[in-house]
Amino acid sequence: DVEGRKRLGIEQQLPEDFPDALQRLDKDKVLRNIMGEDLVNAYLTIKYAEMDMLDGMGAEARRDFLLERY
Repeated sequence: DVEGRKRLGIEQQLPEDFPDALQRLDKDKVLRNIMGEDLVNAYLTIKYAEMDMLDGMGAEARRDFLLERY
């Protein structure tokens, strides 16, 4: 619950999904500074391209790709 998170000092919730996580990374100045602009930009480019590719696949092909890759 919200009050419980506040008591624990948790101010932000985790992203709802992977696209939300990528958007948050894109806007996170602290992580960009720590990881470096080039690395963050390359990671985002790869992950957005991967999401586009996966969106074009059927469920079985997507599952097979992910199991083989990860």
